Amino acid sequence: MPSPRVRPTPLVLLLVAALGLVLPTLGQAPATGADVPGPDGGGRDAAARIGLFAALDGYALPRADRVDGAPVRVRPETYAAYRLDVAGLARQLAGAAPGARSVRVQVPGPDGAARTLSVVEDPVLQAGLQAAHPEIRTYAGHVVGDPRSTVRLDVTPLGFHASVRGPEGAWSVDPAVDAPGETTHVVYDRAALPGEEELHRVAEGLIRAATPGRASGLPAAARTAPGALVQRRTFRLALVTDPAYARYFGTGGQPADPDVVLAQKAVLLNRVNQIYNDDLAIHMVLVDGSEELNLDTAAKATGPDGPCGASACFDAADLDPETGGCTGALLDRNRFVVGQIIGADRYDVGHLMLGINGGGVAYLGAVGGADKAGGCTGLPFPTGDFMAIDYVAHELGHQFAGNHTFNGTQGACAGGNRNGGTSVEPGSGSSVMAYAGICDTDDLQPHTDPAFSQRTIDEVTAHVTDSPGVFDEVQTISMTGFDDVDELTFHYPGAEPITIGTSFLEYNSLNISSTVYRLTGFRPTVVGYDALLPPVSADGFTLQFNVSAGRGVDVERVTVTGDAPGFTATTGVQVQGGPGTNQGFLVEETANHAPTVTAPVDRTIPLRTPFELTGSATDTDGDALTYLWEQNDTGGTTGAQLTSASTASGPLFRVFGTAAEVSKEESLTYGSPDLNLATDDPSRSFPDLAQVLSGNTNAATGSCPAASGEVLAREVVECYSERLPTQTRSLSFRLTARDGFATGGGTQYDDVTLTVGSAGPFRVTSQPAATVVEGGTTGTVTWDVAGTSAAAYAPQVRILLSTDGGETFPTVLATTANDGSEQVTWPRTGTERARLRVEAVDNYFYDVNRADFTIESPVRLTVPVAAEVQHSDPLVDAAGEPLAVEVTGADAETLDALEVEVGGVRGVSAVRRGDSGLFDLVGGLTDAPGTVEATVTVSGPEDLLVEETFPVTVTAEDLDVRWTGPSVAQLDEPVTLSVALTEPDDGSPGDPRAAAVTLVDRDGGQLCTATTAGTAAAATASCMITPTGEPRTITVGSVVTGTYAADDRGDDAALDLVVTVVDDVAPETSFVTAPAEILSSKRLSASLLSSEAGSSFRCTLDGRALPCADGAVAVDRLKSGTRVLEAAAVDEAGNVDATPVRAVFAVPYGPGGLKNLTGWKRVKSSSAFGGSFWRSDPRGALLTSKGKVKKADVLALVVSTGRKAGSITVDLGRRDLGRYSLKTDETRDHVVLLLDLDRRRSGKLEIRTLSKKDVQIEGIAWLTRP
Repeated sequence: MPSPRVRPTPLVLLLVAALGLVLPTLGQAPATGADVPGPDGGGRDAAARIGLFAALDGYALPRADRVDGAPVRVRPETYAAYRLDVAGLARQLAGAAPGARSVRVQVPGPDGAARTLSVVEDPVLQAGLQAAHPEIRTYAGHVVGDPRSTVRLDVTPLGFHASVRGPEGAWSVDPAVDAPGETTHVVYDRAALPGEEELHRVAEGLIRAATPGRASGLPAAARTAPGALVQRRTFRLALVTDPAYARYFGTGGQPADPDVVLAQKAVLLNRVNQIYNDDLAIHMVLVDGSEELNLDTAAKATGPDGPCGASACFDAADLDPETGGCTGALLDRNRFVVGQIIGADRYDVGHLMLGINGGGVAYLGAVGGADKAGGCTGLPFPTGDFMAIDYVAHELGHQFAGNHTFNGTQGACAGGNRNGGTSVEPGSGSSVMAYAGICDTDDLQPHTDPAFSQRTIDEVTAHVTDSPGVFDEVQTISMTGFDDVDELTFHYPGAEPITIGTSFLEYNSLNISSTVYRLTGFRPTVVGYDALLPPVSADGFTLQFNVSAGRGVDVERVTVTGDAPGFTATTGVQVQGGPGTNQGFLVEETANHAPTVTAPVDRTIPLRTPFELTGSATDTDGDALTYLWEQNDTGGTTGAQLTSASTASGPLFRVFGTAAEVSKEESLTYGSPDLNLATDDPSRSFPDLAQVLSGNTNAATGSCPAASGEVLAREVVECYSERLPTQTRSLSFRLTARDGFATGGGTQYDDVTLTVGSAGPFRVTSQPAATVVEGGTTGTVTWDVAGTSAAAYAPQVRILLSTDGGETFPTVLATTANDGSEQVTWPRTGTERARLRVEAVDNYFYDVNRADFTIESPVRLTVPVAAEVQHSDPLVDAAGEPLAVEVTGADAETLDALEVEVGGVRGVSAVRRGDSGLFDLVGGLTDAPGTVEATVTVSGPEDLLVEETFPVTVTAEDLDVRWTGPSVAQLDEPVTLSVALTEPDDGSPGDPRAAAVTLVDRDGGQLCTATTAGTAAAATASCMITPTGEPRTITVGSVVTGTYAADDRGDDAALDLVVTVVDDVAPETSFVTAPAEILSSKRLSASLLSSEAGSSFRCTLDGRALPCADGAVAVDRLKSGTRVLEAAAVDEAGNVDATPVRAVFAVPYGPGGLKNLTGWKRVKSSSAFGGSFWRSDPRGALLTSKGKVKKADVLALVVSTGRKAGSITVDLGRRDLGRYSLKTDETRDHVVLLLDLDRRRSGKLEIRTLSKKDVQIEGIAWLTRP
């Protein structure tokens, strides 16, 4: 066992022994049957689209347990399938950031109707981890309109999960398959999960640590005062997982992707947080760096030189399915592992989750202390409430200082696991810290209810509000590549580094201690970095700051570097020095106020007599509250077997009044159905009222039914877990109110003490068996007073009547002295399920008669034996006359005062036929096809009430369907299919828009589910398909279901599916003749060519449209300067060349663009380029450009040439462009003379003549290329 010096605080080690024989053989995923569950088609719009959920009609879950290696998540017997836009939903939820206002999203409920959820983001990732993984988001809230409901959502790479619990029951939305990117989701009522064999918990045991155990008695918990603001405490959770855990969620025996593992942890923690938030205002987040805690391979988990340094993180045998499991030694090792990878200064509670049958183990009250990583859970199917609530929440509860709360002594409840100071639950108990399912004949139920006992709430609250303990810092330095270095340098914030050599003379415990002392001011004890290693080695060392000034100090991390490239050193923190973090990493005052609770006053009650406690509570915020009554008496030092005969002390009543029967399949889902929850009723009957009504109590004899066998009958367990006291004693009860606030739940309580006196049992003796009494007559109610009329008990009683078998007692027959007999008048209410209740006035005890009895009303009601009707039609007989009910036994005055109402069916009412006792049933019945029960109620003066029922079979209404869709559709193109809907004229028109219309290919199955529109008189149904495959003709049929029915092949239509070759390829354009870069005239001429015959052309000049449809371009009188011509071909299908051809050219400036400086004469000529030209015959004549030539890529002169023409030199910007001769064999005008440019240039242009020969210049041009 661990040394006391390592564990300075008293701890209790809670161990789960891995008893594999208790568990059925399971693979990596839950075993399922071969049958494929069918989708739920009832009650859902045919073309349901709710928010971002699109209905998938006809979808069935795969038969195989895995799809492409990924497990099928759940197999409800009935469900609705939807395609979800997960990314779109994530965007909708993005507005629900922490601290922001709530966001509302729509999801489908299990009945197909939309539910609006109001949620806020409630991250389960610490801020840095959340920033690194924005794809994982978790939310909390409630169903709009149902404030007592609780909702947990998450969006992860695995899809969307929703877990909803509330008065309407429990239901879920889950991905169909646990695979990244999954978009198919199923919505199901969790009661629809198959009731397979129970999956029993692994047995637990209790082991005391070597140090003294924690005292049972705790200081009064510092709960939030009534009406005060709730403080929410956040704890950083370091959650380590092994290779088997990663493989469970992987495929092909390989570990899941790290993001998938992190997502699964987030989903589990979101569920655990739901319980911790509602009961304790505690919130846990996965610590920054959690990616490194995924030890998904053997190399990481059990190999040397891994994440933990030279030593392996864990021993392979500890993680082996045959030899491994959660033990005390593994807890100590987990502290080392988390200290190495994360560091104790960066987390508040640590836990190890194994994917093997390893049970559970935890240190008691370790959160925030030296052993805060001391928790472990191992299951071969690490998912669902079985993992999250039965185990992880339980073991974390120990770490938060919660003891076991059961009082049983059988099975795992034996062996020292029971804690006398908190043994407030009979038998195995059922709350989170109890042992439901592992205590043999003490078991109350197979699985844990998701709620903490009030005693646990006190314990945990005391721990997280207690003054922190003080601890000594322990740091580890783990190294690699030590043999390559000659020197080590020690670093500490704010201090000068110190270097030592690596020889034995310097690298030793004493010198390291001195070096660290000089560096930090604190002298540590130096030991091996792993307990099995010498104090210093090539692998590292440990610094224990447990001497003088270093004790109880939070020492910053000492780091080490070496002088060789291959050397690394990592600093881990095994224990954070200074005050612990048992109060949380972050304590926030919420805007939520705790409720104020009032319990009834203390009273004395008789022996063996049922009683009912009613309290009340208020909430400043107006939150809807839930209530839970619990007994708060402990079982002392020894405990008691559930079936023990004594009731003199200890707990007699379970936390919840009924057992939760959860199947294996249900236990592997989050938010398992059928588990008990606190309700909105502040009253509770002890024993449970259903047991009292059935007589399954020890009231009559003081004993419950005989217990025999290894498995007790359910009625035996029920009786013993809700047992009435048979001896004088006191009973303590606590009423706890919860407000369920999503981000910091408020709880408060009030107590009442009942004294069990020597009187009793108080028993109703009349109507002990089924009898018949006449309404309106008198009768006698009797009861055995048994000494309860004394002032200490109840001098007066109240006699109540139920007509629904005891579910309610609304009628007061009398309030009278508690003398054992009273004459009452039976009401004229007819019923076969009458029950009597005699209850104390101004006290809490009561009793009921033993059986239902019949009250016959003097007024008789006759109803049809049965009826059959089409939807929307009236109820009529064979002759077409309205069906009627008849009232007899009433005089005319009474008949005139009667009210006859019809319930259970919609659209039908009762109308009296004249002065008779006949009442016609009129109105079109609008219930969906199926069998419904019509209830006819006759009420009248005073207490007259008669009720009868009869079954009504509703069939679908006929409907005429006419095809209005197309006769031809293109393959691979969307097409809308449509029909017109008309109801035959039967005298009772309905609304065909309520029809569920499916359009089918008579030879190929369903095409699409239609959406109805229009009006009741002109309804239509349509939907869109995109046909694929080969050209063919299909026969489209209309299948109408729901409240209407039609499937007539005479309404079918032929639809030709054809392929039309669509020309969507644009032509290519080219020039046949293109303009030169420098034109020699002011006329543009060009011709175009297309790659497709029959094309036309579109042209622009300088961006303006230009006629060129035939491919010919001709433009006169162009302006001087740079011009741009673009042309694109257009084929016969209208496709336009997206890359038109382009020509950039320049139109020259005439002689006006040049200036005579000397020796030039301007001569007019109609044949010249600009109507004139410059002539010069003296040598050295100089002609210049009027302005600067700018950005010329091409530069040219327009000249005349001939045999007698002279030569010129040209400069641009004082750069010589060369000598040019204009002499040619023949005379030509408008000649473009291109000048030599080595690059783009600008400047003043100068032209000089070199001889007396004639030179004629007509213009100048330059071009800037794009």
